[in-house]
Amino acid sequence: MQSNQKKSYQIIDFNQSFRIEKPDRLFIVDTMEKHLNVYLSNIFNLMKMGFQRLETKHSHFHFVKNVMDQYEYMISMVYMYQDFKGLYQAMIRYISKQKDIMTEQIILGVLKKSYASIRFKKLKRNQTDTIELINFEPIHLFELPDTVKYFMTNKQLKPVVCDILHAKGIKVIRHSLTNQQSLENYLNEETLTYKSWNQEVDDRFQLGIKIFDESMIGKMDQSMFQMIYVETEKSYIKFNGVFNMESRCSFYEKLFKTYPDKKIIIVLPKLEILHVYHHMDEDHYLTHNNWQNCYQMYIDELDALFKYPHENIIITFSEVAHDEIYDRIRSDIAHLIKIRYGYKIHIGLNIDNEEVYDYQKLYRKYRYAIIDTYRIAHAKLNQGLDKSILIHDLSYFNQQLKNNEKDVLVVGQCIESKEVFHNFVTRGFKKFIVEPENLVEYSHIIDQYIETRGRYKKDKMYDKYDIYS
Repeated sequence: MQSNQKKSYQIIDFNQSFRIEKPDRLFIVDTMEKHLNVYLSNIFNLMKMGFQRLETKHSHFHFVKNVMDQYEYMISMVYMYQDFKGLYQAMIRYISKQKDIMTEQIILGVLKKSYASIRFKKLKRNQTDTIELINFEPIHLFELPDTVKYFMTNKQLKPVVCDILHAKGIKVIRHSLTNQQSLENYLNEETLTYKSWNQEVDDRFQLGIKIFDESMIGKMDQSMFQMIYVETEKSYIKFNGVFNMESRCSFYEKLFKTYPDKKIIIVLPKLEILHVYHHMDEDHYLTHNNWQNCYQMYIDELDALFKYPHENIIITFSEVAHDEIYDRIRSDIAHLIKIRYGYKIHIGLNIDNEEVYDYQKLYRKYRYAIIDTYRIAHAKLNQGLDKSILIHDLSYFNQQLKNNEKDVLVVGQCIESKEVFHNFVTRGFKKFIVEPENLVEYSHIIDQYIETRGRYKKDKMYDKYDIYS
């Protein structure tokens, strides 16, 4: 769709400093106070979710007092420095010397979010909708204002960075730009529209869409997709990284009423994005300890989910550490759902790390296999595996799963490229979870493939694209 609105593009380097003026000092103090108050007001919610562990009110009192003491000293530091980067580095050095790990974790988290808020303060005022960030940390991204819609980069982003940007509704654009005009041309490029493909021709092809927020429900023509993929943890970001029962119940009620006949895949909360939000330097994989510590969070999500009936729900969980953990959690969830809610449902397997990918044959008792192409590619290519080999490996992997009667779904940032999506279609993949804005064009790609199948010749132009471009 053509737009006449001018695009505003800004590059922010987090290593670049600037002089602190008097209004800046007041803004820094107010920003730090805001972030600290948010954290302390949520401390009991974080304890319930398993992200903080304070056993008594006495320990909570001393914990808060220690945090406030360190915070008060850091506020005094704001008036000691003329250079913003120098102030930030001095604060980092000071808090890193603290003996209490939890206090250090909280204050550093507050400091980094405040630092990002200060860096981003002009974006909202200037209505900047397109940015490029240099030398940033993932935690900084949570402070991006709602005006930002596009994130420009010529680098491969960490999967958690992609998750955060997606949770904030920001589209990643991997594009090299030389001037402002080329940016405007790129973002305002007219979108082509195509007819949807005829499902009666070959119903083995299915498209699903990602929905995690109530505002996303009911936006697309239901004839265009067959599945819905819910990444639950992304909804927590709107509520300062904590579970909100009222919001989750409202979400599921509207979701189920709007899509009574769709297959709905619920991914229980992934820990990585929540650990980044709360500045937790801990293993985010689903281990025995993490499952036990965060058990109440998973129970709360399931309580909200099963408050309203739906006949076509699939439960899955992500970032499993190894097969024994999967067996334990799968068994726990299946038993819990049967006893607590009276349902017997399918439980899937997310193939989104090296352990699961390399030792998939050890994982048992699942019907749905969900391959996260971007996370697998990120892990494998960082070890030096050739891109062309990886796509062939994934094709073989897909065939193995099908031979074992698994229902294979493909997700991930990789297939947001239409060339890469075409590559996967021609290599035998049939079911995809995609962004809603790609539905029309991707259905056209499938339609074209179906029409040419049988007389299809390998298209060398498409074949040159890899899954991590």
